[in-house]
Amino acid sequence: IGAGALTHSLLLSADSGWATLAPGLALGGLGVGMSMPVLVSAALGAAPPERGGMASGAVNTFRQMGYALGIAVLGMVFASRVRTVISGSDALPAA
Repeated sequence: IGAGALTHSLLLSADSGWATLAPGLALGGLGVGMSMPVLVSAALGAAPPERGGMASGAVNTFRQMGYALGIAVLGMVFASRVRTVISGSDALPAA
C-alpha cells in the first residue's frame, strides 16, 4: 500500500493525466488484497472458535470506520486547501 502511495508521489505532477494514477492504484490494490486476508486470519486465529463471528465483525467494523474517518479527514484537508488557493474570492463562505 505504501509502495502505491510512493509511486503516486513520484509520478504525479500538475500536468499529469488520469492514466498516471494507474500504476499507484494497481500497487495499492495489490497491497490491500494481500493484507486484508492476513488481517482477518489473524483476528480469527486470536479469538476462540465460538467468538469467530464477533472477531470477524470487529475487523469489518473497524475497517469501515477507518474508511469513513479517512475520507472525512481527507475532505477537511481538501476543503482547507481549496479555501487557501482561492482566498480573496467570494466562491466559498468563511467557516
